[in-house]
Amino acid sequence: MYISKYEVAHYWAHQLKKYARSGNMYFHGDTIYSYGDHFPMAKVITYKGKKAYVVNSDRYSNSTSKHQNIVSGSIPCDALVFHVSGCRCPSIINNVAHNYDDAMSFVVDKLSEIWDLQGKQERARTSNYGWQITENIFELIGWVGFWHLDKPSRWDGKRKPSVQQFWQDSNFDKISEYTKDFVYAANCLCIYDELEGLGVFDGAPLNSRSLETLLRHSLSKESADKICASIKKAEARAKRKESKQKREEVAKSEEYLAEWHNGTLRNWYVTEWFCIIKGWNTALRIADGCIETSKGIKLSFAEGKRLWGIIKHLEQGSKFQRVLVIDMNESKWKFDEYKNHILFAGCHAIPFSECERIAKIMGWT
Repeated sequence: MYISKYEVAHYWAHQLKKYARSGNMYFHGDTIYSYGDHFPMAKVITYKGKKAYVVNSDRYSNSTSKHQNIVSGSIPCDALVFHVSGCRCPSIINNVAHNYDDAMSFVVDKLSEIWDLQGKQERARTSNYGWQITENIFELIGWVGFWHLDKPSRWDGKRKPSVQQFWQDSNFDKISEYTKDFVYAANCLCIYDELEGLGVFDGAPLNSRSLETLLRHSLSKESADKICASIKKAEARAKRKESKQKREEVAKSEEYLAEWHNGTLRNWYVTEWFCIIKGWNTALRIADGCIETSKGIKLSFAEGKRLWGIIKHLEQGSKFQRVLVIDMNESKWKFDEYKNHILFAGCHAIPFSECERIAKIMGWT
């Protein structure tokens, strides 16, 4: 039976099958590939009861970039995601972590990226790299928590130091093995010390004030003043630009949605701001004798009618239950939540209005 690339991505993200392929996009087990095993796009990792997704930050070709966008769209909205060159990460065998060096390489790489972004911010006249610095810090915090690097633990059968101990005990020779040179090693040490001093690894909030503190501690007063002033100006410009961008993106997504509904478009190109403002990311339509989601999942009319009855009662205030859904390929899905007139199921966030529109077309109302 033919399956689309969207379905392949969904099967991988939710680990519903051990293998699936559509054209040049396929997955084996926890890793999904584009055109061959030489380019892993992402992998699912589970460690000590927690699940995360490691996404390849590298780019290869236009067609592979399209595959990567499909894969990103299949990852659940609230998932823990790490962006790593080549999907490099520690391996897990029988719930025991291996390759401690890979875990520490990520830490050093993120600190190096933060240092590079600080340099870009210092040279920038109009650009604001603050949000990119913040994103890297959040990923760093998540990585330390996921691999339990905040305390000593066993790796490869041996006791390894926490990331704090590694930083305190290591000399530049050791740290420079993970980064470009001694200068980067020294800068990584400084940035880590500042982040630890701000308490971000202990749950302290990361906001514009803590970001400014980081900049002022890491750079000279003159440079820090210049950067902070630049950030404030850039934030004001960004707010004006963002407001306009929001309106344009929502309008464009609504235009694309109408074309997708009537079959003019094969895929619905939903924008990030549409999802943020509207709170949902998935639409429904009738196509090829079935009900199709904008993420490529297909349901029979009989299954759709059954689910409509459940969704209608949820909208009327009935108690939520994790209902099982069976698609046209006999894969099984579950409702995760129904909140604010929106059904959440995996990476799908479907508004009641879309469900009701289908019900009216089918005469179920």
